[in-house]
Amino acid sequence: MSRNKLRIISLALALLMSVLLLQGCSSTEKEPDTDITPDVSKPTQAPKESEPSDEQPSPSDEVTYPLAEGATFKCWWPNDLVLSGVEDYNETPFFQYMEKKTGVHLEFSNPPAQGAVEQYNLILVSGDLPDFFRQLYIYHVRGLDDAVDDQWILDMMNYKHWTPNLMSRLEADEEAYIQAITDSGYLVGFPMVMDEAQQWVNGMMIRGDWLDKYNLKKPETLAEVEHVLTVFRDNEESASRGPLYMNNMIFTGLEGTFNMPSNFDLPAIDGFIYRDGAVRASALEQGYKDYILTMADWYDKGLIHPDFVNNVGYISIFDREGRQNGKYGITYDCFVYLDDENELVGGDFRFEPLAMPVVNKGDTVHVLGSDKLVWQGALGITTACENIELACRYWDYLYSDEGSLYANYGELGVTLEYDENGNPHLSDFAKNHPEMNLNQVENYYTLLDGPFYRHMMREFEAISENELKCGDEWTKGDGLYNLPSNLTFTAEEGTRKANIMSDLQVFVAENQIKLVTGVKPISELDAFIDQIKEMGIYEVIEMYEAALERYNNRKNLINN
Repeated sequence: MSRNKLRIISLALALLMSVLLLQGCSSTEKEPDTDITPDVSKPTQAPKESEPSDEQPSPSDEVTYPLAEGATFKCWWPNDLVLSGVEDYNETPFFQYMEKKTGVHLEFSNPPAQGAVEQYNLILVSGDLPDFFRQLYIYHVRGLDDAVDDQWILDMMNYKHWTPNLMSRLEADEEAYIQAITDSGYLVGFPMVMDEAQQWVNGMMIRGDWLDKYNLKKPETLAEVEHVLTVFRDNEESASRGPLYMNNMIFTGLEGTFNMPSNFDLPAIDGFIYRDGAVRASALEQGYKDYILTMADWYDKGLIHPDFVNNVGYISIFDREGRQNGKYGITYDCFVYLDDENELVGGDFRFEPLAMPVVNKGDTVHVLGSDKLVWQGALGITTACENIELACRYWDYLYSDEGSLYANYGELGVTLEYDENGNPHLSDFAKNHPEMNLNQVENYYTLLDGPFYRHMMREFEAISENELKCGDEWTKGDGLYNLPSNLTFTAEEGTRKANIMSDLQVFVAENQIKLVTGVKPISELDAFIDQIKEMGIYEVIEMYEAALERYNNRKNLINN
């Protein structure tokens, strides 16, 4: 059988697998949710203080911008603007600036984010490649090494002489460099490089006004949480059915207390940690048993709202109305909604961030948020690209001081302003846009995510001092058990892992609900965990061990 036929069969299988996986799994990159991001009209342009100068320094000494004769590239860039009336990224101020600056025109293909994985694979099968693919880390489901090995995407390590700004960012931070390359040593396209890790986005919240009302301190231990929930249950009629929010995956946000990675799908079965020199599956740890026993005990005591079996696991569709009506005393959400709900309800109503409690006073939480400094494959240059040098220099500009400034903050006098110390900030217009939320502003006037050097503090520009307190609370701990964020699996490992984990996810999701609610006797907990062991979890642990070994070897790759 010819290699081309093998590639087509492989891609067809990958397409089928991606459809099946996406039906049952959620990703860190969620689909835009119109329930929380309202559809708005094409935004009004802010008045400009001055037109940008054409006499700005070029991105490099070897090419002069704007190009005298211009150039065009085809760019596949899924549309996550969530703005009615904006169908082409060429309509955005950011890419209009880039074209004026460089003379390079991008001919965009902007498919909706929903269904983009399937379209991506169909394009590969057809062989009619654009010059650029955005967000390879999402769409190339067989892994980024495969994207280079199978000759779809270029390895930027071969073109470092044309990407001096990107390389200077990576060489300045060894950990970022390690996270940027793959296990094979490839730099697959252009990554999104961040100046610091964003370790907190979501976390637990507690009704601070109820704490004041009953003269309670913010709980620090598991026993104190139970006591607070009991007071809420016994004294607040609206919370009498159970003041703790939990979803149908048995997710509360308390997982870190029990040394499980905290996510809102299946924290036990999807969670792997590194402890005592070895990778461990959370579902096989004593902490998972203790967690299930605690949740079963709290459910029996009426501390968990019984409707949790119908609560799906995505933050964007949590029961906000129920929360605002006092249904929950402790819940979980993203920091951006803290003030929104407090202001919407008004009066004494007040949610506050709650740190992950510990089991005993003096304990430390060992599982925290991500340490990710790099999103690999934010944009890839395909093997169909005919002008590789210009393509490299075009995107490399966004890692320069000038280019990254614009990518983060946009145009001076519109979305960019400077403070008295000369530090850049988002303008009042950007933070209080009449038609757009901050996510949309950053996606329209600047780059929200993509191939550039990202200033993480920009993400906190438009939040209050109260919301900033979330960072203080949600990062308490040492993260000692965290695995590196950018572990990757081979195509074969990924396929096998997906098969094992999909069966385990269904089994665990069904049975842990029964154990917590008493449908299945808690005495069967050990047998339940024994069944997890028999379903291939140890094989997945071995894959994580191999992935961790390859990750640790990347340091040798960049030093050779």
